[in-house]
Amino acid sequence: GTLANNYDDGNLWATGDCFPGPDWNNPLPSPLDVDLKFTKIDKLHYVLIADFDKTGGYKLIQEQGNWNTQYHALVANTPLSGDFEKKNQDPQFASPGVGKYKIEVNFQTGKYKLTPQ
Repeated sequence: GTLANNYDDGNLWATGDCFPGPDWNNPLPSPLDVDLKFTKIDKLHYVLIADFDKTGGYKLIQEQGNWNTQYHALVANTPLSGDFEKKNQDPQFASPGVGKYKIEVNFQTGKYKLTPQ
């Protein structure tokens, strides 16, 4: 299936308790609003290189301060790849563990992938 028609083309951030800084802040305070913002490759592909400092998880948000347009993982505890959907519910995306990872999300396939950096 495609998520393209379910995506508001624009901004994307990660927030959660697996990153350095405040836990689950939405909106994200500075400098997290910059550090955890995805780079738009094109309308359907976004990338973020993020530092994970602990276990836990995260969600993807499209609008600061709004949980209702979030994306979450479809299957819990699948940190390195899997499917996601736009819905205000759990499970969250699982932390891959401590380290620097590239998070790639594809809104055409509805899949995400993490790669150690």
